Amino acid sequence: MTLEPSPLRDIAHRLDCWMRREAWPLWWRQGRHPNGAFFEALDFSGRALDGLESRVLVQARQLFSFMLADRLGWRADGFAEALAASAGRFLDVCFRPDGLAGSRIDIKQGVLTDDRPDLYNNAFCLLALAQSWSVLGGRRADVLAGRLVNSIDKHLGRADGGCRESIPPPNRRLQNPHMHLFESLLVLYQHTGSADVRRRAESLLGFISEAFFDRRGNFVRESVADGAQTAGGEGAPKPPTAPAGGCVDASHRLADEAYEPGHSMEWVWLLGYRARLFGVALHEFALPLYRHCCAALSGAVKPSPSLAAGARTDSAAKETDLRLGKTPMRLSADNTPIDASCRLWAQAESLKAHLCILELGPPELTQLALQRARQCAESIHGDWLGGAPPGGWIDQVAADGRRIAKTMPASTGYHLFVAIAELLRLADQPAKPPRASQPMTTRAGKFHG
Repeated sequence: MTLEPSPLRDIAHRLDCWMRREAWPLWWRQGRHPNGAFFEALDFSGRALDGLESRVLVQARQLFSFMLADRLGWRADGFAEALAASAGRFLDVCFRPDGLAGSRIDIKQGVLTDDRPDLYNNAFCLLALAQSWSVLGGRRADVLAGRLVNSIDKHLGRADGGCRESIPPPNRRLQNPHMHLFESLLVLYQHTGSADVRRRAESLLGFISEAFFDRRGNFVRESVADGAQTAGGEGAPKPPTAPAGGCVDASHRLADEAYEPGHSMEWVWLLGYRARLFGVALHEFALPLYRHCCAALSGAVKPSPSLAAGARTDSAAKETDLRLGKTPMRLSADNTPIDASCRLWAQAESLKAHLCILELGPPELTQLALQRARQCAESIHGDWLGGAPPGGWIDQVAADGRRIAKTMPASTGYHLFVAIAELLRLADQPAKPPRASQPMTTRAGKFHG
């Protein structure tokens, strides 16, 4: 199958120009403290917000983003030396003596203000280290990444699969931190080619697939009760049963029956990334997952009259988002909007998913994926970037399109820059059929660095 690149070439060029000429210069100039750390957000005048506390994941995502800029050939005056300084600041400030990263830092003082470790922050720290080969040097990056992997094993690993999401762990298993740990392992494999890293990634995917991939509803659960091993098929956790004369707690019901389309679309792309890296077929769940999300985004599934307990009931909001075709924040399993507001990161992940299906999906989905990729990219460029300062973005809008974002969070850039890089990669390339699937390995070995 040969793609027609011309429908994507123009929008890819425009987004590339925006990224190189406006976004990276703005965030490098205004979003970076002179000591090398990164600010949490900018205001809509393009200046760093008051307050010098930041999440560790922002430090990791911004470091990853500028490592990506380095790989794509973007340069500013003194960029190489300053990027190395930012990497050094990241290593000096964000990590605890036991090798795990904390949660929040004081940018100016260079200390952890919250040293409690969690899987989400540590997954992004591993992602940043995995992307740091060219700046830190292969051997040093290898050692640092290996040390973090082993610290995650030691302090957050669980014998029954996956990891503790925090210390102490929550009473539900959370999908999102595990997804980003899987992503970081894929990036680490891309740089190292380590068989051990590949085994770890496949073992983790096995756990995630059993725990969070709902094959009956074709969506990804955001959380499951601790101890649940299957999210779809036989043995799946059942919706909670109301006691006699009572009702089911709304938070439990929403957790069991709701999903975030942005995360599901992110998974479509990650499964495609895995297929390309490991030379295997696209995971069997990717296409049902993609079709289910697209049904919601196209409006093919109309809002049902019965919403989950605690869901929004504004009929105008329910219908607007489906009609616009944007990616809403939260839907029920039958694609009824629960939170019909939209965030830019979810649009970026939808673009990546459309590109994945365009490249690796079956021929009958090619034209649909191409059309959706172009529409999504055009919407990002016009609706989400066009109304912001040059190089900035609108992070969140209501269902009716009103801007509700108060700032421009730095954390959004990581999603956006990867999506643009993927668009550039595919804009002029023919699709390559994946090779035959290989059996997954479920036993993880050690990665020593």
